[in-house]
Amino acid sequence: MGLPAVSIITPTEGRPDMVATLLKSSHKARLFYSGWTEHLIVDNSEESVSYKIEEICRVHEAKYIKADTDNVRKKRNLGAELSKGDILFFLDSDIEPTEEIITTHIESLTIDAPGSLGTIKFCGKPTLWNTIMETTALTQSFNYAENYKTALWGPAANLMVWKNKFEAINGFTVDFPALLGGDDLDLTLRLTDTYGPLKCTPKAICFHERRTWASFQSAIHRSFRWGRMEFYLLKRHEKKAVASPLKFWVCAFLAFFVTFFFSLEPLKLAVMFFTYLIF
Repeated sequence: MGLPAVSIITPTEGRPDMVATLLKSSHKARLFYSGWTEHLIVDNSEESVSYKIEEICRVHEAKYIKADTDNVRKKRNLGAELSKGDILFFLDSDIEPTEEIITTHIESLTIDAPGSLGTIKFCGKPTLWNTIMETTALTQSFNYAENYKTALWGPAANLMVWKNKFEAINGFTVDFPALLGGDDLDLTLRLTDTYGPLKCTPKAICFHERRTWASFQSAIHRSFRWGRMEFYLLKRHEKKAVASPLKFWVCAFLAFFVTFFFSLEPLKLAVMFFTYLIF
């Protein structure tokens, strides 16, 4: 039996420079791997940007797919639907994979496991805000592959899954209220509930660009988005939720304090979420 065919899927909107970096690296990884590969870029950028991304795809032998939605889950599902591989390899647009990444994932992945989870390391210029983000539980899952042999969930920034198992659980859930955030947690929980834990592959490494959360505004926006989605994920997977009265009352008190004195809803939500991470 030959090596399985691999379809890399990346949703994006804008970011032509990051897409170029990603495709330059993924093309090397595709050449390093002895089996068949393809890389699908699913993009919904405005025309002034989309033609640049389409040209970048042509240069690096990737397939450009124009999407009519800004819903990241729908774009990932569209890429999976149009893919031709036995395996789906999800990489984000702000990721730079190593040359060995596909080969290393494949060597780790077994037929009985639903997928393989790789390691995500940070690259680029550190700022105060992305340094804070990297020290919270928000990015803890980026290191699961280095710390565990298996995982029950993980981020889709460096995730390889069997296509037939992905299709059997109907792919990414698209009816969450927010356009993105938490979809990888939901997908991998449903995968592992059905097929058992993900294999952790610490040497399947990619690098995450720090620019995507370099400012205070971007850090708060991402924290709020993930915090908001946690509510809906807990409702969807309530059997996995664990009550923490101390955490609840500390968050509630600080939220009341900030609201009473400042009347700033975004600040209240940020305090609640960062307090939740600390305790």
